[in-house]
Amino acid sequence: MTTVVVKGGYVASDSAMTDEDNKYIGSIQKVFRLEHGHLFASCGDGDDRELRKALHSIQTPADIPLVSDLKKIESDIESVVAFKTGEVWCVVVGPDAAAYPIEEPHFAIGSGRYPALSALDALDRVPSDWTMEKKIKTALLIACERDVYSRGPIRFYKI
Repeated sequence: MTTVVVKGGYVASDSAMTDEDNKYIGSIQKVFRLEHGHLFASCGDGDDRELRKALHSIQTPADIPLVSDLKKIESDIESVVAFKTGEVWCVVVGPDAAAYPIEEPHFAIGSGRYPALSALDALDRVPSDWTMEKKIKTALLIACERDVYSRGPIRFYKI
């Protein structure tokens, strides 16, 4: 299970790896830089290599594979692609395949998405001198505390 947050030019994730019984077994990388510098992260099935390969050389959102091709990837994966231009897209594979732009000020995927989004909503409403980085890391830490399937350490990337 996973928590990935995209906001303000950053992508952050937890790093928990669980087994088929949802027991914590270690820490892994969940965010990857694609060929042209865009960031990719996913949740769902642990093996996202086929989707990552399909997206590796994309340069713009127009290069994202068609939904008919995304349906052919037999996995249960929801992913996010954060383009260097600041555009963010959600890409889903399998029978419910989809690819769509995210227009919200922040976005999250994974089992901890709701605590993370709620924390970001609250932090955005509180006047503070916190940096965007600190807000995102705090929101992800809150999600890890609330979602038993997400754990630190937090991994943080600038788009």
